[in-house]
Amino acid sequence: MDLLWESVSEQWQDSERSTNDEAGETQQGDREGRLAVLQGQLCMEEPTGKGAWPVIVPAPRVKIRLGDKLLTGPTVLESIEGLSIEVQQEPPVSDFEIIVSRDKMEVILKTRFLAGRKYALCDAEYQQRLCLKSANGCKRSSQGH
Repeated sequence: MDLLWESVSEQWQDSERSTNDEAGETQQGDREGRLAVLQGQLCMEEPTGKGAWPVIVPAPRVKIRLGDKLLTGPTVLESIEGLSIEVQQEPPVSDFEIIVSRDKMEVILKTRFLAGRKYALCDAEYQQRLCLKSANGCKRSSQGH
């Protein structure tokens, strides 16, 4: 009886392993699409099988256009062709004021200057939902893909 049980048990386990292997192959064939920013450039890995297409999300100071259309929220991407990314900068601002004394013998020049800021697109590892961020002095990855 024990021998019969062992034989049936082994066949059942082999059947389970076979079913799990087949399911694993199907799941391994399905891979989500992913986006990354590498050295300031947007890169895309397309999905395989039944994997989902990647989603791109704009953040403050980052404008994303697909052709002429401005993307204002999360958007599913099937291609990065025709996609343009603009990082908005803070330009310097200067102002002045001239003050003349009552007796018109003295003139004072007051100036104000606010330095601008340069922003860059931040590098980001591959992910299915990518939020494009910019920062002043953003670190870029030194590895190429």
